Amino acid sequence: MLSLRGTFINLGDGRESKKEPRSQSAPPGPRDMYQTEFFKNECSYVSQLMERSNSIRTMSQAMSKSTGSNHSDKSEENSDEQAISSDSGVASTATATRPGATKDRVLTSGSSESFEGPPGQKSQMKREDMMKKTQMKREDLMKLMANKKNRNKKPALQFGSTAQFQEDPGSPSCPVSRALEVIQELPNQLDEALHQNTMSIVGNVQSHVIELCREIRNSSSEDSAATAQALRQIAGIPEMVMSTLKSRASEMSESIMDHLETIVASAMENENDKADLAKQIAKLPMQVERITGKALGNSEPCPKEAALRHMDSAMARLPESQALADSYHRVASSVPSATPQSMVYAASQATSATVHMAVAGLHATQGSQQGVVVENKVVADMILRAKVEGEFMAQHGPALYQSQAGRLQGLGSEANSGSQGHPELCTRPCLYFGTGKCANGNSCDFCHLPHPKRPAHLDKRNRALLKSLPPDVRAAMLKDALLARSRALRVDISSKDLLNQLEQVGGGAPLSAESTEMQARNHRLASALRTMTLSTLLAFASRINSEDDADEGDSMEVDAQGQRKLHDRLAVLRAKLSLRSSLQSGSIGPGSQRSGDRNGVQNWEM
Repeated sequence: MLSLRGTFINLGDGRESKKEPRSQSAPPGPRDMYQTEFFKNECSYVSQLMERSNSIRTMSQAMSKSTGSNHSDKSEENSDEQAISSDSGVASTATATRPGATKDRVLTSGSSESFEGPPGQKSQMKREDMMKKTQMKREDLMKLMANKKNRNKKPALQFGSTAQFQEDPGSPSCPVSRALEVIQELPNQLDEALHQNTMSIVGNVQSHVIELCREIRNSSSEDSAATAQALRQIAGIPEMVMSTLKSRASEMSESIMDHLETIVASAMENENDKADLAKQIAKLPMQVERITGKALGNSEPCPKEAALRHMDSAMARLPESQALADSYHRVASSVPSATPQSMVYAASQATSATVHMAVAGLHATQGSQQGVVVENKVVADMILRAKVEGEFMAQHGPALYQSQAGRLQGLGSEANSGSQGHPELCTRPCLYFGTGKCANGNSCDFCHLPHPKRPAHLDKRNRALLKSLPPDVRAAMLKDALLARSRALRVDISSKDLLNQLEQVGGGAPLSAESTEMQARNHRLASALRTMTLSTLLAFASRINSEDDADEGDSMEVDAQGQRKLHDRLAVLRAKLSLRSSLQSGSIGPGSQRSGDRNGVQNWEM
């Protein structure tokens, strides 16, 4: 239930009619599992209304405290808030709730409350205690900042386009109070940024889970109990990932809140030392990166391991097929194995904008001692810019790359060296070219062409499986993957020394397995290798003998030789690909000829 000036909007209290026994046993469909995606716009609009309502309530409470209102008015406000929370059915442990909490409840549709994530009930209770502890710390920090603000300011708040604060002319610490007022918005901004990043990751996992469920329904000839059980297990993977990522976000927020409490306490002790406070606030982005960097290395609990256990248990009940194996690999690659790097970036961006605004307020010269007018519109624009930056780059990032990379079309060999052989043999994407700030230009060693998705790679379990295979099986599997990938790209990589080396190690024998389980694992590994790029497969193939034939004394020399050979092979392939693109675009004259062209397939000797 949402209250806006006497108007009540009923959002539902979860008292839906019970399903019939037949519908309860039926497998969940896409409509039952993913209704939140359909009502995403409506939920976003309701959350914005709740944010505005909470901000108005906070401003009214601050005004009542500053003007010394009587206790009866405060008791009426508390009773109104309790009535609203009791009508909505939301169980809260504190009076003040953050806007992101309502949004979390609407988007998840109560799924996180009924889901008991890995590794069981103890882990779920631990996450709930951590979230409550973070909420209590946030409330203590808000009270500390409010006491500091009330000591040095006499606010006369107005519900208009501006908020005018009458400063005490004898108080030199008014800029400090304004800086702390800006920092006060940091916890909500950080929670919102981490929430948006979590929902983006879960949405990617959810899309691949939908494809896997569709493949399971298409592959099963009849609706059996095993198929229904497999669908239920796989459908719970997005909720599992969301629960784990939210616990990581709570850990980050709790650690960052400790640093904010230290800064506020130091500001209250040294009210006149604006330079020291500015230094402490300026260090916040670095401290946030350090805190989130520690969380990045934390792998307990690992969402990928739990998701793989659920999928392996579900796939064991289903017949094997190539389509199911490919969908399985796509879901596994979309689940993060630890704290994603994007969460670190989102936390850093949300902190930087607020810190710049607070430091600018500390160093700003005071114009008139009569009063200072702070435009709400300017503050809102800066906050909104930091909030929307991540969403804009996620939606329009590929389009920006396309516009920046449009000038490279038809240049052929004139493009930078890092873009040659795109997308199979190019280097990592340039971080500055997408924003138009690459200073190296054509001499840049990183790719300037669009990379809409992360290249396929083997996870830790598949890498260990590939390393544990016998040399002949591993060589035959890599050779088949290389040839299959080259045929799919209409490129014949006739590398005599590399393929002969794989042929000698593999002995030309077909793949075999000792048991049905091992055969299924090898089949999934082979399908994963076929989706990888040529450069990654060549790197695996170049190290085929470095671990088996080399002694401990010359292992470093063999590895260095393999790296040099791999570098030479990639350089030749990139040059050939650049030459072919130049011939196709017509940038080289018609007198030039290409050798080995048979039915549109290039034959390259290395």
